[in-house]
Amino acid sequence: MFKYFFLCLAILPCLIPVATRAVTVIDVGLPIFKVAVGEELLFTLASETEYFPADSLIIWNLGDGGKGEGDQVAYKYNHPGEYLVSTFVVNEEIDLFYNMIVKVAESAQSGENTGGIENIVINEVFPDPVGRDEEGEFIELYNAGSKLVDIEGWRLEDASGRKYIFSAGQTRLSSGDYLLIPRSESKIILNNDQDEIKLYDSGGQLKDRVAYESKVPEGKTWSRLPDNNWAWTEPTPGRANAWPASTSEASQPDQIIELDADTEEVMEKLDGLMTNSAEQSYNARIILNEIFPNPIGRDEEGEFIEIKNKEDYPVALGGYILTDKQREYVLAEEVVIAAQSWLVFPYRETKISLNNSGDQIILKDPSGRIIDQTEYGSAQEDWSWSRDEADSWFWTDQVTPGQDNLSGEIFSEELRENYPGIFLTSLAEIHNLPKGELVIAQGIVTVEPGIFARQYFYMQDAWGGVQVYMYYANWPELESGDLIEVAGELSEALGEKRLKVSNPEQITVLANGQYLDLVELGPDTDLTTARLIGRLVKISGVLLDKKGDKLLVNSQQKDFTIAVKAIKDSLPSMALGDILEVVGVWRRSNDSQFIYPRYQADLFLSPTERADDLLTAVVAGQTWQLDQAASINKQSAWRFIYLVAVGVIIFLALKIYWLKKKAVA
Repeated sequence: MFKYFFLCLAILPCLIPVATRAVTVIDVGLPIFKVAVGEELLFTLASETEYFPADSLIIWNLGDGGKGEGDQVAYKYNHPGEYLVSTFVVNEEIDLFYNMIVKVAESAQSGENTGGIENIVINEVFPDPVGRDEEGEFIELYNAGSKLVDIEGWRLEDASGRKYIFSAGQTRLSSGDYLLIPRSESKIILNNDQDEIKLYDSGGQLKDRVAYESKVPEGKTWSRLPDNNWAWTEPTPGRANAWPASTSEASQPDQIIELDADTEEVMEKLDGLMTNSAEQSYNARIILNEIFPNPIGRDEEGEFIEIKNKEDYPVALGGYILTDKQREYVLAEEVVIAAQSWLVFPYRETKISLNNSGDQIILKDPSGRIIDQTEYGSAQEDWSWSRDEADSWFWTDQVTPGQDNLSGEIFSEELRENYPGIFLTSLAEIHNLPKGELVIAQGIVTVEPGIFARQYFYMQDAWGGVQVYMYYANWPELESGDLIEVAGELSEALGEKRLKVSNPEQITVLANGQYLDLVELGPDTDLTTARLIGRLVKISGVLLDKKGDKLLVNSQQKDFTIAVKAIKDSLPSMALGDILEVVGVWRRSNDSQFIYPRYQADLFLSPTERADDLLTAVVAGQTWQLDQAASINKQSAWRFIYLVAVGVIIFLALKIYWLKKKAVA
């Protein structure tokens, strides 16, 4: 059996099935061949006759139910679609199969198969080099086609929406050329757990995409293999990728199975192979297009998720998965989406509840691979989270199920025109971006300018928060609860990221009176995460100490420093041991964290409850800290001062008495 295996590997290049139209021959691994409905194709097996004894069984499965036998098969497709064509050769010495894809459109598509083939692909992705990631990460493109291609105006984009556009220069790729794009040039940060990279041409058409989901092994690249599968391998920048050392690291190459002479059993085994092969190929451009979390009235009666097919042919969606990480909805086998069309999935069908405070929606293919995802923040009533033609997301008051999305009153597109090179990001992602990055972010005003300081305010979404800063403080009219969009440059102050703007035109108010979500801090809350910065938080606890404009409150066995500078003049009368409920903005100053109440109503003093037992225990231990320095209980301090004063008075009295007695003597 092993000698047959090596014989198959040796002759595999000679056994590639091809489809011919005039004199055009497609002979690359897993080729994609485009034809029109009704156009006649001649499928042929390019081979040497010595490898095929007369008793060889050559079987063609043409993907639409059609079948054929022999080394040549003429065929016409009557319906548009994407078809996986499988060819099988069986005789006493070899048993093998090979695949190709035929895309059938309503009308012929010129330019793809004449004058050479254009096929620029993502070839290698290096997320976690040994050492500093920013110095070693790269993305590599490869021209797998047969003609020179100029990729000026093409772009790369990651899962967060960050884009890199190829400018004039080194953008002409001849057949077989590699192009290396380091992180220092693209500014695309490759995540070490999961990410997706997409390649678009200058017209916005998706040309290739690749995703990885597992923990990235350090020093390995995610590489396209000769069989068009992917695996973690040793880096090969600027040259052909190699198979991994262990086949367990990669998708397995085409299978070679042992068959007997019985034709029915042969066909059963081949059917199984065809099923497995078809399940491994989901190349259609199916995307999330519109999310409607907060309709007027009952959410469960109006919520929906919309999917769009960007291909020019219908695509079967059986087995595709929608999920919000809480609940999964698997599309039925009979679901088909028409070419350039939409499918709307309401809550009553998916039972996926879209959170009004923010959520993440993921679309997976039947193999479980993430093919699209989006995150949205706080949702205004009757507004939808929509995708535009540039694949950017925005909020709009124009809800368009089953139609092209409209921007409505949203200012995102105008901002992008006024600030070229800028990209849309979430407030959680901001804390992972480098200083100097130009971004657009949406959020709800947590506290307006002038409360903490006249030069800055805070905004938040469901995933994080950030300070917005302007030196001249020439703010537009803003109130807490306003949904805004800000275009600015990232900077940093006292260890806290801030979004810096220079004029009020960089801020647009999209809506008023939005609900501000609170994060209740508990014993399991990670207080070091950057996602808390700038967000409204809430605690309930015991007042342990007061010092200047800061309070120390113990909540669920954790001590919190409350900075009350903004409400110092309106503080209620408080005593140690009082129970407080505090709402405020979570802020960082270097290595310290504070809660900043905004208004008098943010600090509530319980009129009846006290915790004297807890206070007594803590005072006895003297274990807490305030402002990173030991704090002495004020009652103990006054007792100490009193005793010292009494001692001094007694000492002075005795000294005076002794001097008088000495003078008399």
